[in-house]
Amino acid sequence: MLKSVLLFLFAFIIADSIGQKTMEAFPIKEQITIDGEFLEESWKNAQHVDNFTQFRPKPGEAATQNTEVKLMYDDDAIYIGVICYDDPSLISKILSLRDDFNANVDNVQISLDTYNDDQNAFVFGVSSMGCNSTLNLQQPLKVLNSI
Repeated sequence: MLKSVLLFLFAFIIADSIGQKTMEAFPIKEQITIDGEFLEESWKNAQHVDNFTQFRPKPGEAATQNTEVKLMYDDDAIYIGVICYDDPSLISKILSLRDDFNANVDNVQISLDTYNDDQNAFVFGVSSMGCNSTLNLQQPLKVLNSI
């Protein structure tokens, strides 16, 4: 069990320092339907972040497939849109447990430093098979990012 926890923390620290991006949220007035379609005008107008790096098999190198992330908010919610461009036949189909970090699974993780203190973050993730992960970091984020 301790090995699994240490492996997860090591992999999370490395992944966090390799692929980290910072972006600002786009305020919206339009109602958003949570359907994965991104058809609303707000999604079309939101700025996106791309040019991510890969964690595996070559940590830190440019990703082989493009991914775009958009971040919007209204008075009630934060909306995060992630578009992963890939050949469907190459996407990992490994089913993992909730909150399980498996380096063989395609996944996306979003960290929110809601206190803007570089000390705390809420991490939300989802795998290609729809398995969720959540994590509450209560450590100096700058230290994690410098490892």
